[in-house]
Amino acid sequence: MLETIQEQGIMRVYGCGGGGINLTKAFAGVGSNVVKEPGVANVKIVYLDTSRSNLNGVADDAEVFIVPEMDGGGSFRATTYQPIKEQIPRIMKDYPPTDFNVVVFTAGGGTGGVFGGLLIEELVTRKQNVIAITVGSQDSVKAASNTFSTLKTLDNISRTKGRPVVMHYSTNSSETPRSMVDKDVAFVLSSL
Repeated sequence: MLETIQEQGIMRVYGCGGGGINLTKAFAGVGSNVVKEPGVANVKIVYLDTSRSNLNGVADDAEVFIVPEMDGGGSFRATTYQPIKEQIPRIMKDYPPTDFNVVVFTAGGGTGGVFGGLLIEELVTRKQNVIAITVGSQDSVKAASNTFSTLKTLDNISRTKGRPVVMHYSTNSSETPRSMVDKDVAFVLSSL
């Protein structure tokens, strides 16, 4: 009987903005080069943000990209869009897509949803395998408005590119507290 040797795949996880970084850093170390189990991908994580303030608890040797000359988005998508968009080619060069790509972000702030949308648009354009893990919010009118805008952006990407945007969506609400959503995201990341 011949033994089938399966090459270990690589999954790139882009943790975008404060919420995306927090959701992703709990996943760091899973599927690292130490793990060589059949069916378990080698996971490469990069943390992307407009501020260093969200990097507490991120390993010193982690891959991190901070948009130059910015210090957060302050929940204002319009102020983060152009500076982030200008950095997408550099990010694709420095942290290229792999066999499978996951973009993790919250939709209610000023950085994560913009980063997430721009990365997904680029990955879809390049015909890469990508899934979005998105967390919306109803915590405030601004967060709900940003969430709606982010979801419209993802829909628009799918329409203009003629390709589906695959997404796992959760929302923080009074019925579904953040702790439950965090567990849900951790389960989805582990499953992928």
